[in-house]
Amino acid sequence: MLLRRSTLALGLLLAFGPQAGFAQNAAQKVLLEQALYWKSKGNGERAAEAWKKLLIINPSDARALYGLAMVELDSNRLEAAQAYVDKIKQVDTSGRYVALLQQDLSLRAPANEKLLYEARLLQESGKADQAVAIYKKIFAGKEPIGDIALEYYNFLGYSTDGFEPSRRGLERLAKESPDDPQIALAMAKLLSRTGETRIAAIDQLARLSTVPSVQSEANEFWRKSLVWLEQPRSVDVPLYDAYLKTHPDDAEIRKMRDDATKRIEVATGAVASPIVSAGFTALERGDRGVAEAEFTKRLKESPNDADALGGLGIIRLQQNKLDEAQQLLGRAVAQPGGQTWNTALGNVRYLQLIEQASSAQRDGDTSRARNLYQQAARLDPKQSGAQLALAGLQVEAGEYDAAEKTYRAILAQNKKDALALSGLISVLALNNKLAAAQQLLQGVTAEQVGGTAQMNRLKASYSTGLSRAAVRRGDSAQAVTELESAMQNDRDNPWIRLELAQTYLKQGQTAKARAMFDSLSAGKQTDASVLFAGALLATQRRDWTGASALLERIPVKERSPDMVALQTRVQAYSELNRATNLAQQDRQVEALAVLTSNQPSLTKTIEFTGALATAFADIGEPTKGLDLLRQAMAGSKQPNAELQLQYAALLLRTNQDAECAKILTSVSTRKLSGDEKRLFDDLLFTYSVRQADLLRERGDLTEANSRLVPLLAQRPSDIQVNAAQARIYAASGEKGKALDVFKELVAKTPDSVELQLNAAQIATQVKENSVAAASLTKALELAPDDVEVTAAAARMYRAQGRIAKAEELFERAIALQGLPPPASPSDVSTGSPSRVAAGALLSERPNAPGGQPPNAFSVSGSGPTADPVLVADTMTGTPMTMATELDLIKQERAPELLIGLQVRNRNGTSGGGKLSDIEVPVEMRLPVGDGKLSLSATSVSLNAGAIGTDFYSRSTFGGGPNAAFDQLAGLTGYPNEQTGRGVGWSLGYKTPGFAADIGVTPVGFQYSNVTGGLKFDGMLDQENTWYYSISASSRPVVDSVLSFAGTRDSVTGQTWGAVMSTGARVQLSKDLGGYGVTGSAGLFSLTGHNVASNTRADANLGMYWNLVKTNDENLTVGVNAASMFYGKNLSNYTYGQGGYFSPQQYYAVTLPVSWAQRSGDFSYRISGALGAQKFSQSASDYFPNNGDLQAAANAAMARVLAFGGGGTGTATYEAQSQSGVAYNLSAAGEYQLNRYAFLGGLVQLDNSSNYRQWGAGMYLRFSFYPRTGPVLMPMSPYVSPYGL
Repeated sequence: MLLRRSTLALGLLLAFGPQAGFAQNAAQKVLLEQALYWKSKGNGERAAEAWKKLLIINPSDARALYGLAMVELDSNRLEAAQAYVDKIKQVDTSGRYVALLQQDLSLRAPANEKLLYEARLLQESGKADQAVAIYKKIFAGKEPIGDIALEYYNFLGYSTDGFEPSRRGLERLAKESPDDPQIALAMAKLLSRTGETRIAAIDQLARLSTVPSVQSEANEFWRKSLVWLEQPRSVDVPLYDAYLKTHPDDAEIRKMRDDATKRIEVATGAVASPIVSAGFTALERGDRGVAEAEFTKRLKESPNDADALGGLGIIRLQQNKLDEAQQLLGRAVAQPGGQTWNTALGNVRYLQLIEQASSAQRDGDTSRARNLYQQAARLDPKQSGAQLALAGLQVEAGEYDAAEKTYRAILAQNKKDALALSGLISVLALNNKLAAAQQLLQGVTAEQVGGTAQMNRLKASYSTGLSRAAVRRGDSAQAVTELESAMQNDRDNPWIRLELAQTYLKQGQTAKARAMFDSLSAGKQTDASVLFAGALLATQRRDWTGASALLERIPVKERSPDMVALQTRVQAYSELNRATNLAQQDRQVEALAVLTSNQPSLTKTIEFTGALATAFADIGEPTKGLDLLRQAMAGSKQPNAELQLQYAALLLRTNQDAECAKILTSVSTRKLSGDEKRLFDDLLFTYSVRQADLLRERGDLTEANSRLVPLLAQRPSDIQVNAAQARIYAASGEKGKALDVFKELVAKTPDSVELQLNAAQIATQVKENSVAAASLTKALELAPDDVEVTAAAARMYRAQGRIAKAEELFERAIALQGLPPPASPSDVSTGSPSRVAAGALLSERPNAPGGQPPNAFSVSGSGPTADPVLVADTMTGTPMTMATELDLIKQERAPELLIGLQVRNRNGTSGGGKLSDIEVPVEMRLPVGDGKLSLSATSVSLNAGAIGTDFYSRSTFGGGPNAAFDQLAGLTGYPNEQTGRGVGWSLGYKTPGFAADIGVTPVGFQYSNVTGGLKFDGMLDQENTWYYSISASSRPVVDSVLSFAGTRDSVTGQTWGAVMSTGARVQLSKDLGGYGVTGSAGLFSLTGHNVASNTRADANLGMYWNLVKTNDENLTVGVNAASMFYGKNLSNYTYGQGGYFSPQQYYAVTLPVSWAQRSGDFSYRISGALGAQKFSQSASDYFPNNGDLQAAANAAMARVLAFGGGGTGTATYEAQSQSGVAYNLSAAGEYQLNRYAFLGGLVQLDNSSNYRQWGAGMYLRFSFYPRTGPVLMPMSPYVSPYGL
């Protein structure tokens, strides 16, 4: 990733301003400070406001125009930034800002960004020549300016023949900005690397050592340059004196100073040759070229001249040619009288060993580094550098006693060595030698160690040691306490803050860690070490963008090699993260291309090789990752331990535990560095937890628990082992106990994101949604920008039925990845997601005829059977990307338009039980909250035919026998044809676990009633085997024109009917794995207009067996027993009767079967049932709710009997009882026409000894969001709200 040039250019905005002659009054200065402040905070909007105000004061302020251009560039609006070039040209007399902006725009070109990234990676790998070649390609023959120029010239000095070009470039920068201490420091560091210019460098470093912004680094190189002098001249003694004036306790430099005069006198006094004498004279005055010529001339005459060899060896030492220096000085010492060169030879060997050890340490070869440091320490025990480095390695490896011994050896030489004293106190505390550490602390005074501040730092070292000891014990709380104490003593130390923040992260206290990070980045916004520490923390949080932003705020000239290395690391991981994000967006080809294009540069180091391999696994290419690591290890008999651990980690990640165990066993026998040992311990711990999990999955809960016991003892606060323990509880049926574990952990560590997510997951499983919601809310507060946390929360909200929240969070997670969503849903590979019912309604739909019994001819399932919804891909087991999951939710929540046409025909008496029903339902479903709002209009046309003209037919309708007599007498006409037409309206809402609707029966009928209902349903147990539903409703009884629409006797003018069934139903089912039982019971009150009231009670009990149950086929058979009881028989059509089937007793036993299948774009279902039924009806008065009419009817029927017309002589419908065989058949299918439209249809037939009905329908379902993946199975056809 390219460094953001805007941040790097802040210093130039200040540096160029005065030279360009911009007069700044007080207001301008304030605005300039504001602009730069907001720019450093990354707030481009506020910075732009300040720049614009500057332009109001001075419209020709090129600096402000450049600032606005950088705001646009920061926002990646390259065209807008380009537009400022011409504006700046008009006012920038110096041309500097124009050149800067043009350079910035060029560096932002994608090709240059990639080249710059590669150059920095090469430089970090020590390939300076290759890096410089790429820089030159980027600059395209132009001289670089600004901070990128400083970066380039720094690197150039390390390349072959790059010293002089680097020097010239830095001189140019110094001329442009003569007061810039960073440029001066870069020049001094360059000059210090060669003997010819080292004296000048020492003078420059001495002056810079008092400049606050570069003081620390200047002092470091000042000392190094003095050490590099090796065989100094007598005139160099004042250089040592100047250093010792500000660093009086530096024993090594003082010894060099004391030995300088003696060494020179001895060397020059022993010279017999005037040529050698001339050489030393030239060397003393700094004329290395003449000195080298003289020494070379003498060696041609006398090849074994000890002083000529020694003098030439000193020159090679000054030139940093250590190998040649060692060879020459070694020969000098071997000559008679050459022992005076022993010290110089020892120093050369010491420097060689230090350099080799540092290189080995950077390469991860800590064993070799340790050996080299030990050699250096033995060679010169009075110098502390090698011993300090060795002690650091020993602490990392856990060798605390050895580290203590090393620190004490240093202090034996110099008891005031601050670094050794601090290290010793820390390692004593870390090694639980508290008394010794305290005694050491108490034995020194502030004056002895250089003041109160240094004394406080020693106290802080003691606390950090105690903290690390607490970490070893697994006591994270104590570790935090000690680090907080350390901060009190050394508040400005960013590394203590970093260690505390890292400890918070390990505990899962993300918010506290983030607070430490905020204080790091905001407390000292210009301090390079503070920003560096903040960047390190950001990388641990895998916040590559945040880390990059912090590093970019460090001016290039202030960046140490470690900072540059971290930036390269961040850039590399940003690329890997980009690939992972692309894969999450289901853009697999692009993700693979990113990794493949970066493979050549990323396989140059062990760390990046392992990271690249892991990234391959992350994008779904684990084989490529494993092959990459195998190839890297194949090159040596003993692969690098770090590489082996990377390989083991990937094996563990890809569930290849057996091979992982072999690698860990192999590594366990090797000598590991501190970092390697920590990684090994973590991998072994994770592997052990995994084994416990595998045992749990196999059902061996006892052994799984025994595996966890020692792990819990080892790391009692570890999240993964406690989570594993909770999973064992859950597997053993103790999900409540599992939740209690997480509740306890969350209470102790509320800022742990992982604990909150685990608690939410278990709470979701045990239906404690309020607990789950609280944990999810907290997790999102703690990690609002974490993609994985946001996605995990989305999945749990979806499992709870909170679909809208899930959609919102998936969209946020994808946005956090910094990638656009797929161009269209067709780009989303959904695989073949299975369908299951979730939050659906009972088998008795709320739109079913209210007067009907539970359907005794249906197969009772293991719970809800209506409207399936999409869930994760359980068919293939393939992990679904977030884009796919979001797409499925959008499909589920998409608005829908449904239009149907259905016909129902029932046999019966014309004008009475006969019925022809044509309905056209139209429904719009809109997503609202977690469910869907439905708006429907249904046109209904009913026709029962005309009442017969015979006396019996007329006497059993409306006005009854008396009206029939009037008709026979010619006093009245015949009743009209029995019809009903109207449009019904309803408004409904349905969400998982709840459904409600309200509406009116068709307006235009004889009567229009309010209709509606409520329903609650769900799973009762944690294993999702018990299903329940409770519903209350008021629905029309649709058996006939009379019961549904109401009617009018045109002869008598009487109106009645439109019966509503109002009551409640309870259903309960239990799935037993392959089969199950179900039952329901209901109680209803039936009322209508001028119709006698009635009651109904019913009960149903059944069993089912799933004979075939796959993703594409279902075959279920069952046995059902149903019963129903009405208080009155109101099944007839005279005034006051209801016109609906209402037996006083009804029993049925059936054997239902159902087959469902899908193939391609078609899904269908065929079902049927065969059984026996028996019912009985009591006698019923013609006019059950009107005594006067009933008395008149009785009289009329008596007349009929008297005239020989038959009958009983009373107006009473006779009781009856029937039994027989009954069956039903139905078929439904749906075909997906395209991604938006579905065409479906259904037919059904019901038949018994006294009843026959058939129905058919077709419908079009249109989704306003494209539907992908297989069609639904089992399918649920769309029917009118009034049933079919």
